[in-house]
Amino acid sequence: YHTLRVLEQRDYDIIFDDDGSGEIADIITIKKSTELIEVELYHLKYANGGRVCRQISNLYEVCGQAQKSVVWNFKKNKEFLEHLLRRETKSYQGQTCSRFEKGDRNELTHIIDLVSNRVPISFKIYIVQPGISASDISEQQLTLLGVTETYLKERAMLDLNVIGSA
Repeated sequence: YHTLRVLEQRDYDIIFDDDGSGEIADIITIKKSTELIEVELYHLKYANGGRVCRQISNLYEVCGQAQKSVVWNFKKNKEFLEHLLRRETKSYQGQTCSRFEKGDRNELTHIIDLVSNRVPISFKIYIVQPGISASDISEQQLTLLGVTETYLKERAMLDLNVIGSA
């Protein structure tokens, strides 16, 4: 919830809450221009027990999600966007709502049209893990982040961006 509120303050055309089974990422942001469609994939995990700690267990899930999401860098760009259209409706305990936190189906369809006219998509991958702190990070946590970053670089020439606690 906090990450969504922070992202809503930024200049994105679309913010998509993709959390749940079959997700690409927990949150997806899209910013369009006539030259490039910028997509950011945010993989989130809460802090175990709500506190910063040096346990590596807090990172395993989001690092795996970040590595898995690299596949979207190699699919046809329209396929990624059409996947979002198919996932627009979110169901929870018999209730349904749109996954669009900002933007809508029409805006996404417009972006699909841009991609169809050969506007490229660029991806950025983020891990949001409040359970880690740059000032108190363990060697195991650094190693796992390093392995994940190396995989993203070697597989897809993508950087790993990490957001943690202060």
